[in-house]
Formats: sequence, C-alpha cells, structure tokens
Amino acid sequence: MAHSRSRIRPRDTRDVEQGRAAETEADRLGSELSALRRIALLCSPEHAGQRHELAAAKNAAAQLRMEVTYHEARNPQELAQILPDVVAARPDAALLFSDALMVGQRHTLATFFLKHRIPSVAGWSAFPDSGHLMSYGPERHVAWRRMAYFVDRILRGARPSDLPIELPTAIELVVNRRTAGAMNLPLPPALLARADRVVDAPAAS
Repeated sequence: MAHSRSRIRPRDTRDVEQGRAAETEADRLGSELSALRRIALLCSPEHAGQRHELAAAKNAAAQLRMEVTYHEARNPQELAQILPDVVAARPDAALLFSDALMVGQRHTLATFFLKHRIPSVAGWSAFPDSGHLMSYGPERHVAWRRMAYFVDRILRGARPSDLPIELPTAIELVVNRRTAGAMNLPLPPALLARADRVVDAPAAS
C-alpha cells in the first residue's frame, strides 16, 4: 500500500513550497472526497504566500472541475463577518491556508464547520488535532528541528544569506475520524490506510 510520507529535494524559494502545498491539499481533498463540486478557500491576504497558494489551489480545483469561492479576512473580527458568506456559498468542503490567522482561529473554525457540516482541510496537523477533517502537509516536528538547526548555525556565526532555503522533507496525512463520524461522512478505507495518523480523541485544546 502506498504511503503518504515522501521525500522531496530542497528547492530555492518558499513560494514554491507554499504554492505546491496548497495545490496538493486541494487535490488530496478532491480525490479522496470525489463527490465534491464546490470548495471554499479561506485565507488572510496578509499571508506571505497568499498569491501563490491561491493560484495553486485554484489550478488544482480547476483540474478537478470544482467551483471555487474565495473568502479572505485579516483578523478575527473580519473572519467572523465572512463566515456567513462561506455558508451562503454552499461549499461541499473548505480549504484553509495555514496562515497565522487560520491557525490561531482553528478551534473556532472547527466548531463552525462541524455545525454546518462542511468538511475542512488544511496543511498542518494542528487542524485535524483541533477538530477539522484532515490535513496534508509538512510534519511540523521535523520542520521545527530543521528550524532549530538553522538558528543554531546563525548563532554560531553563519550568515543567513549563505544558508540554503529548504522545502519540507517529510509530508504527513492526518485524518480526524471523530469529526468524520460527527458529520456522518464515510471515510474511504484507502484513505485511512494511507494516513500517517488517525485522530479519534476529542479536539485538543
């Protein structure tokens, strides 16, 4: 059985990483939940990779013949204002970009999407750990260890401009089976078999 964790070579721009991550998340969501026809994208326009991630996600959705609605917010107040628009768009699922606003509001968003029975996916495992349906993206603990390595290099005198920019070397698929059950959403056995981790416990605080 194919496994979702993969090795990828370093690249030279963060924008490539962010764009590919968003495209992969949209593609994963569409391929695993094949009945999807409309997807809502949520993001902060102040997110550094917003332009590239949005273009990549829209490209993936177009290939899957999914209609896209885009909803942006800069802070929790604006986010609360756009959520009724998300519901009004009647999406089959939502893709959240892993920016600071969405990460910070992930518990609120998980409750919202569960209430409205909208499956939601993002790129960091913190989202399914907080009650969202699933994530597909960099394994955070591996990424943090690499960050610590670069911080150590800089503190030892290395110039930041001399250090390479890397893409994640470990990708993980995390699925929240408890959320799927609450939404009466059947999960394909193949999806569960490929998952690096399946969440069955209540959402983490």
